[in-house]
Amino acid sequence: MLRISSTESAEREVTLRLEGQVRAPWLTVLRQSCNEVLAQGRPLRLDMSGVLFIDSEGVTFLRSLAAQQVPFTNCSPFTTQQLRS
Repeated sequence: MLRISSTESAEREVTLRLEGQVRAPWLTVLRQSCNEVLAQGRPLRLDMSGVLFIDSEGVTFLRSLAAQQVPFTNCSPFTTQQLRS
């Protein structure tokens, strides 16, 4: 399961806090949440502090966000390594 909560800063930056597992069954919801913010031209940040697991499809999607200059915060060392490899 993946829980996504959203907060907005005074600068209109949206932070999506992810909790649980970033896996294929929940990527549609995550993709929609991210695309909605990006389509509005607003800065997006992902808080990865609650991520427990990322499957290969999740890694591919998160790497595509990184390529769009979306920053990730609070990544565990394991998550950081997954996204680099």
